[in-house]
Amino acid sequence: MKLLDQSVLEGLRDVLPEDALNGLLRQVSRDLIPDSLEAVALVKAGAWDQHQLMIHRLTGTVSSFGCDALTASLRSVEAGLRAHPLCVPSLEILERIVSVARETAAALETAASSC
Repeated sequence: MKLLDQSVLEGLRDVLPEDALNGLLRQVSRDLIPDSLEAVALVKAGAWDQHQLMIHRLTGTVSSFGCDALTASLRSVEAGLRAHPLCVPSLEILERIVSVARETAAALETAASSC
């Protein structure tokens, strides 16, 4: 699965001024890694409600910017957190999400630089 859906980025370029879009892409890029690390910390702390809110917010943000691979990973975790009984993501899965978040953040920075 690709990191960024270029058609979503093109759609954003069509409706947003270049400097606004670049600013948004850079902000999302800066927030991705700390937010994904916070999600891991919440799981380690057993703070499921907070973790679910963090994952939901993060999923919404990245899906709005066409971050396909990260969106798919987060949606999978989110579905598990809504399941009965609760399906807690393993640390291995969360570490993979952090890794994809790092790759996605770099791709967003590149996209912001190329606008």
